[in-house]
Amino acid sequence: MSSPQNRYAAASSTHSDLDSAVDECIEAICIKGLNPNLVLLFWADHTDDVKIDNALRTVRRSFPNAKLAGCNCAATLANHLELESGQALTMWCAEMPSAQIEVFHLHYQRTSEGAAFAGFPSRFELQERKALDTSLLLAIGDPYTFPMDLFLNRTNEDHPGLRVMGGMGSAASRPGDSRLLCDDQCVNHGAVFVFIEGPTTIATVVSQGCRPIGEPLVITRADRNMIEELGGKPAYDRLANLYNTLPTQEQRLVQQALHLGVAMSEFRESFGYGDFLIRNVVATDGEAKTIQVGDFVKIGQTVQFHIRDHESASSDLKQRLKTSRQEHAPLEPSAALVFTCNGRGVNLFPEENHDAQMVQEILGEIPAGGFFAAGEIGPIVEQNFVHGFTCCVVWFC
Repeated sequence: MSSPQNRYAAASSTHSDLDSAVDECIEAICIKGLNPNLVLLFWADHTDDVKIDNALRTVRRSFPNAKLAGCNCAATLANHLELESGQALTMWCAEMPSAQIEVFHLHYQRTSEGAAFAGFPSRFELQERKALDTSLLLAIGDPYTFPMDLFLNRTNEDHPGLRVMGGMGSAASRPGDSRLLCDDQCVNHGAVFVFIEGPTTIATVVSQGCRPIGEPLVITRADRNMIEELGGKPAYDRLANLYNTLPTQEQRLVQQALHLGVAMSEFRESFGYGDFLIRNVVATDGEAKTIQVGDFVKIGQTVQFHIRDHESASSDLKQRLKTSRQEHAPLEPSAALVFTCNGRGVNLFPEENHDAQMVQEILGEIPAGGFFAAGEIGPIVEQNFVHGFTCCVVWFC
C-alpha cells in the first residue's frame, strides 16, 4: 500500500502590519487545502515582540497539528520572489503524513570537559541513521550565542552522513536581537532544529559560487589559519606570481573577492567544481610572505585560489541544480527550501530575484520558501559546514 501523498505550499506578504501579513499568508495556504504538519516562518523588519507572539498564536490556531519553526532575518524568499527591502513574511508549509518531524531548541554550554549542547530529544540522540536520503536536519541558529561550526563537527562525528541544511539568522546586530521560533516558543538564543525523516527522498544542493584560478598546490608550512608556504615556496609569492598572469578583470576580482578552496579529498588526480570547501582569504602580508584564511588549515592539504563574481555564482547554481535533478530522475521536485547569503541578491547580481527564480527555472514552479542568512549550512562531500556567499537548496521529491 502506497504512502499518502505529500503536499506543500508557500506564501508571502509585504504588509506593514504583522497580523495582517500572517492572515494573508494563512488564507493563501488554506486555499490550497493543506493540513500541514510542518510550518516554517521567516520574517524581516517586524520587531514588535507582542505582535510576533500574537502572530504565532494565530498560526497555531490555524494549523493546530503543525510543528512550527523559523526566525527573523534580513530578507525572505517565497516562490520566485526575493523580498529584500522593507517588511516581509514568508510562510512555507508541508503536509507530510508519513514523515516523522521533530522540532527542538539547543543551547550551548561551556563545561570542564569542553563544548556541550543541551536540549536534544532522546529519540534523536539514540536513533540510527539508516535511510540517509530520506532524512534531513534543518538548522536555524543565532550567530551570537550558538557556535554552529562546533555543532556540525560533533554531528559529522556522531551521525556520519546525516545532512544538515539551513542558515544563521541575519536580523540581529547584537546578542539578544535574534528571534527563533520553536513550536509555541520564541527564544533569542541558541539554535532551532527540525528533524525530518520519512519515505520522501530529499535532495540537497550547495552552490558556493566560485571558480578556480591557477593550479592546485599543497600546503607545506602553516600555523592555524596562517599559510606560510605553498608547494615549498612562500605563499604570498605564489599568489603574486599568479596575479601577474591574470587578465585585468580577474586581477580586479582577486583584489575584491579572493577565496581559497580546500580540497575535501586528497585522493584525486584532478580537481573541479564541488571538490573544494571555499574559505575567505582574510589578509595577505607581503613582508611576512603569508596568507591568512578564515579557517584552520593543515600541512599536506591541497588548496587552490578561487574568485567569485555574479557570472560564476549564477553558472554554478544553475549547473548544480541541473545535476541534482538529473541524479534524482525520474523523481520530480515537489517543493524547495532556499537558504542564501545576505551578500547575494542585489548585492551580487545585476537583477532581482536571482536565486529564487533560478530554483523555479530548473526545478519547476514549485512552492519554495527561505531566507537570507548570515552563514549558510550544508554538506560538501558528506561533511556539513557553515559557508559564506553560498546558496543552499533543499528540494523534496
